Amino acid sequence: MKKSFAIICALLSLAACNKVTPIEENPTQKESGQEFKVNLTFSRSNISEDTKASVKTSFASGDVVFIFFNGVGDSTNPKYLEMKYNGSTWVPTQKNDLGASDLSGAGTKELTAIYLPYGSGYEVAYDGGFTIKDDSGNDYSGHFYAHHVGYTFTSNTLGADVNLSAVTSVGDKLVHFDVTDFVDGHTYAMYQEYIKPISLSSISADGIVNKNVGSKGDAIQGYQDASFISFSGVLDNTVVGSPVDYWFSIRDTFDGTLYYRDAGSQTISANKYIGLGSFASKWSVATPGVFTASASGERITFARSNLSYRGATGGGKPWQLMKYPWSVIETTSPFNRTSSVDFSLFGWATSGYNSKYPWFNSNQPVDYGPAISSGEFAPSWDWGQYNKGNIYEYGGDVALSGNWRVLSQPEWLYILGVTSTETNCGRNETNRFARCVVGGLYGVAIFPDDFDFPSGFPTVQEINKYTSGKSATVAFEQNTFTSIQWNMLEAMGVAFLPCAGQGNPSSDSTYAGLTNYNTAVRIWTSTASNSEQAYGILIGNASANALKTNNRHMAASVRLVRDL
Repeated sequence: MKKSFAIICALLSLAACNKVTPIEENPTQKESGQEFKVNLTFSRSNISEDTKASVKTSFASGDVVFIFFNGVGDSTNPKYLEMKYNGSTWVPTQKNDLGASDLSGAGTKELTAIYLPYGSGYEVAYDGGFTIKDDSGNDYSGHFYAHHVGYTFTSNTLGADVNLSAVTSVGDKLVHFDVTDFVDGHTYAMYQEYIKPISLSSISADGIVNKNVGSKGDAIQGYQDASFISFSGVLDNTVVGSPVDYWFSIRDTFDGTLYYRDAGSQTISANKYIGLGSFASKWSVATPGVFTASASGERITFARSNLSYRGATGGGKPWQLMKYPWSVIETTSPFNRTSSVDFSLFGWATSGYNSKYPWFNSNQPVDYGPAISSGEFAPSWDWGQYNKGNIYEYGGDVALSGNWRVLSQPEWLYILGVTSTETNCGRNETNRFARCVVGGLYGVAIFPDDFDFPSGFPTVQEINKYTSGKSATVAFEQNTFTSIQWNMLEAMGVAFLPCAGQGNPSSDSTYAGLTNYNTAVRIWTSTASNSEQAYGILIGNASANALKTNNRHMAASVRLVRDL
């Protein structure tokens, strides 16, 4: 898997060393213990910023730095100093009986400082070492720290210069991603193939900061802070300093909305603040997966979901992608096909070109599309090409940009590796497709180029099986992905094709029958077989076939792809 989640801008390196005026003879707010004065200077270094989008690079009101002192505090009384910024000065508070006698009597006068730039509601505990938990009880990620900092304690005054550094693991680089215009009260998780979560596990008794580093592609928790949702992780050392085509994806775990962004090739060589812009601005509706579609190296990516026509609910923007990859509209039969209803199954070549509107209905297959005996229809018949600029994300907010179209039958053959002899494996030999259940619906997962399952992922059954030899229930349900598992796969570029069925038209505007719903994938290609038939994709429990011909008047799903 070579592509994943994105950084939107060219990343410019600016030195970011934020100095803060010392606290001059400022007495602490005392919970208990002997009150003392604080004279500390904080600064940050070794991190640069992307200046093309809003990022949090300065200390802001409400920020907290926790100060722990070597040899001070125990499990019954975790003594420490909390420094809280009010926008102009740092206000110190002695915690759990921290007093002047603790600092004056300490042997080695060294402190450890931890700065958590996002969120609030942290809890501090001590059990052989200090721990800091966020308001969800998790170890905090993306912190800055300074340890083995010498301090003075004379004339009842604590003094030290504290330079906070971005936390990394060996060879990795810390990255903070900030996104604006989030929905208050929602929770967010970010996925990126090259980014690993890193969290503060503990501060040992000798002041060493210990951390846990996750695996590439693991979910990274978002923290709400003022006007940002922020995510912190480390860029894996294998790509530091190298040009990489970055994708990123963010899941709103409250309602399931998934956001993608593609930045193209970027090179990151330093610890970074990176602004990803606004959730309200345009985000990609493609999956982050890259699929080679021909022997000549042509590459595409799939739309995240099937195409729909929303004559009833589209608000004047009827061409829209479905909300989720597993979304369907027609679930029973009969169903109607008019200009004022919503539907997601189409007769062949019903883009609207040459009066073949999406609600066009005839029980004569020859009436659908161009009168060609075999081969590809012209771009004007293609749903994506004819309606270019007028196909929208779900909800009709943002139009799709880029070159969107329907795959030809040879391209599907290459992607799936399915032919009449079942010998042409096309692209990656190992992982091409697998029957599965996602969102409660049967379907097929299509794996991108060079895809490998993340470490510890459950074994997926019957990958690349043209015939399953099992009942529909067993064939699909043997790979039933939880929401967490699917989030991970989708963030790594896996596309899901739902078993949305196929409609059989009568002589009027009614489709009398719906077959294969939740039992087989039926998707149109752009390739005609003869004047009455065209090729479609059929993947059920008994077969996987890209050589299947359908009468053109049958209604099937349309999945757009974007050329890269």
